[in-house]
Amino acid sequence: AGELPPRPVTLLLALGFLSMGLWSFFPERLPKDADAPSRLGPFLASAAAFFAVEFGDRTQLATMALAARYGSAVTVALGATIGLAAATIPCVLFGQTFLDRLPGRALRIASAAVFILLGLWTALGAFRLI
Repeated sequence: AGELPPRPVTLLLALGFLSMGLWSFFPERLPKDADAPSRLGPFLASAAAFFAVEFGDRTQLATMALAARYGSAVTVALGATIGLAAATIPCVLFGQTFLDRLPGRALRIASAAVFILLGLWTALGAFRLI
């Protein structure tokens, strides 16, 4: 980010947010054998599954874009880690209750809307329209 002018970096960030917003409309699907018991035990099985499922997802793309925008990889990584833990811990503790009560489609649409609004806001800021 330090080698490029600020406007192209900001526009790339806006494009990233808009892309994530559009991508949010598509539900993520677990592999067909996701329910099969693992010989690794719960810790290694969840670590391996989490790495495989999350590798290259929207969270990583957002973290990368924010690190490029703010130029502080350590604080962005720390913020992303805390945010991911805050989002994951309730799912671990109350996962089945969440699945039974939360409307997945509505959450995907809300997530998409937030990313699209962030993308539009960032793009407008790049052109100094806001």
